[in-house]
Amino acid sequence: MSGLFSSTFVVDELASIFRNVDDPVGAAVEWAKKTLNEAGVNPEQNPFAATKTLRDQEPALSLRAATYIMKKLPKAPSTAH
Repeated sequence: MSGLFSSTFVVDELASIFRNVDDPVGAAVEWAKKTLNEAGVNPEQNPFAATKTLRDQEPALSLRAATYIMKKLPKAPSTAH
């Protein structure tokens, strides 16, 4: 239950940052993908730099919310055979 409880707060936080959209989580994920791509940061290879980049670009973003967004980013397809 605590995971659901805390994710509710994160979604509320994202809704306060990404206003006037139907899906604040989706908007946050799209913003994060664009922001990280423009910064040349690969979130899978360097999650700490990615989290810092997101928080530097949006100071209202808490560490918890940035981590939540990072977990929602799509993973690159595996190239292992």
